[in-house]
Amino acid sequence: MGRLLDDALSRLRDEAGVDRLSYFHCDHFEPWRWGDGRSGVDQQNIDDVIAYAEAMREIPYARRLTLFMKSPIGASLPGRFRGKRLPGDEIEFPPMRPNKREMIAPAMRAIVDSGHELQVHIHHERFTRNEWYSTSPDRPENEMFREFLTERSTPQMDESRFNLYIRMTLELFRLTSGLPFRRWMFVHGMWSLNGSDRDYCCIDNEIAVLQRHGCVGDFTFPAPREHCNPSLAAPYLCRAVVAPKGYDHPDAEMVVAEGQKAGGRFFVWSTRVSTNYCSLDTVSDSFARLAEDPEHWALRLLDGAVLRDGAAHIKTHAHSMMPAYFADRAAPVYPHSHPAVRRMFERLMEAAARAGVGFELSTAEEIYNRFVIPDRPPRLVRRRRRARGAEEPAAAVLEADEPAELG
Repeated sequence: MGRLLDDALSRLRDEAGVDRLSYFHCDHFEPWRWGDGRSGVDQQNIDDVIAYAEAMREIPYARRLTLFMKSPIGASLPGRFRGKRLPGDEIEFPPMRPNKREMIAPAMRAIVDSGHELQVHIHHERFTRNEWYSTSPDRPENEMFREFLTERSTPQMDESRFNLYIRMTLELFRLTSGLPFRRWMFVHGMWSLNGSDRDYCCIDNEIAVLQRHGCVGDFTFPAPREHCNPSLAAPYLCRAVVAPKGYDHPDAEMVVAEGQKAGGRFFVWSTRVSTNYCSLDTVSDSFARLAEDPEHWALRLLDGAVLRDGAAHIKTHAHSMMPAYFADRAAPVYPHSHPAVRRMFERLMEAAARAGVGFELSTAEEIYNRFVIPDRPPRLVRRRRRARGAEEPAAAVLEADEPAELG
């Protein structure tokens, strides 16, 4: 099998002009834990994030990961925490208390200072209507919202509530990370982008809502539920369409992203590699089979690599803060540090070296910039201020909350 891996890399080099492998990892990064006396944001969670960021610096293929941070903002019934909610809504979002923001900031900055990229991951299946998760009695943890979501909420209210949640999340991330989050990337909780799985999401204009806040691309796929995956197995641009799975709709005008101008379109990472090979979650059903033959695993990833500008791009994903990885708190075994994952990457890197092909680490933002010519950044807004009845010279200021122009 080692020879097959060498041959595959040599063919990519000779026939496709590939001179390097470009590896990027999009983690569903979910450190905040509730229940069992945990409050969602506590010092143990913060320590876990800092320890993880430091541990990954010691692994050659994991020094630059894209961590799609799950929003730590929770949902509640009105009046319990004096949270933010919209007129007529019966769900509110408690703002993060100053002491909690102060706790989060070191974790967020540890990620950035360690060389990793910070992006956005949102789960909204609990506080927006869908056809199972938030409305079924099979999910007792959602009982407090079920009657409202089943009987009185509307698609417009769901959209507005999601819109508010994004705004609060971005404000929190800006405050705690020091990053502007004017242009950002997304991973969908439960894989159900734009209503593609009705059990978890029925927001059929989700991409348009994301764009409204400066999101330019999605890195959710490949998903373990095949019906969510796009039919076009290549990174592409699409128009926002109001329809279930709108990113795969005929009206989306899907076009392969090969140096195309964004033009207000949304970027979707898609590939012909299945999630069975892209997932590094060592607790998954398929992982045991991958671990038995790391060279075959590497070959499958290589077979589905996306070629662009002399690079063969390989993407993986995982849930690196999953509680199962912390069974031994003194020595957690993260996906990238698992022996089978190490063997797979070592074989891939060794084969690349033998073939004279480089190995580089990329981030989601770098991938976007490599495949898409972005729209211009937010415009400078010129304001005239009056002082004592006289006009002062116009001052150019950049609106902190203004999303990037998308067209």
